[in-house]
Amino acid sequence: MRATFNIVQHRAVSNKLADDTAWRLWAENALNIADLPEIKPAVAFLPALLRRRLDLLSRLMFQAAYPLADDLGDYPVVFVSHDGEINRSFEMYVSLLKDAMVSPNSFSLSVHNAAAGQWSLVRQFTGETVALAARRDGFECGVMESVSMLNDGYPRVLLIVADNPLSAEFSVTPYIRAPFAYAWAGILEKGDDYSLSFEPAENQDNGFYWGVLNFIQATKQGKKSFVNQYASGNWQWQIRR
Repeated sequence: MRATFNIVQHRAVSNKLADDTAWRLWAENALNIADLPEIKPAVAFLPALLRRRLDLLSRLMFQAAYPLADDLGDYPVVFVSHDGEINRSFEMYVSLLKDAMVSPNSFSLSVHNAAAGQWSLVRQFTGETVALAARRDGFECGVMESVSMLNDGYPRVLLIVADNPLSAEFSVTPYIRAPFAYAWAGILEKGDDYSLSFEPAENQDNGFYWGVLNFIQATKQGKKSFVNQYASGNWQWQIRR
């Protein structure tokens, strides 16, 4: 399995890294994430009423993707998340146990494609939207889904990868958490700047699922190739640009 494509633009945001300088320091292993304060995405471009409804995952998604949308056009969106709305779901469990009721707003926004749905509402977007939950290698599966759409004739596809790992207050074990919450958005089109291929392998399942962070780190470091190793196999990245 192999695909080539271009990434026209891409940007990343998180609840720990405030700007590109911070991302570069993190990529060089010069920052201790645990020592950094939490950052709540401002998403000042959204109406106040909507901002109050959105949780961290959706805020990160909008913060990453919205600046790219004006250059996108009415082309499809692929949304990928491993953790999805897991924190909202756990909060509802607690509310149900304590008060025997849950917030209708939280309930309506607890499904996996809720963030993608909010994007469609805000952008008045009625085109094709796909929401993926592909276990560990969701990032690469999202890329392959996007490439399949390009092969179907779409000039561009917006790919969004976002995760807000389960809060430490929910002491669920065993459960592997990403190092911090993040969102990455990229506009893909046909080309050969990037190459992605898959090789099945019997890798140990260590719970690793934040492959997009390895991609961000590799691009910040100027690497031309790297491998994301998941339980299901290895995804080989080649960067020619």
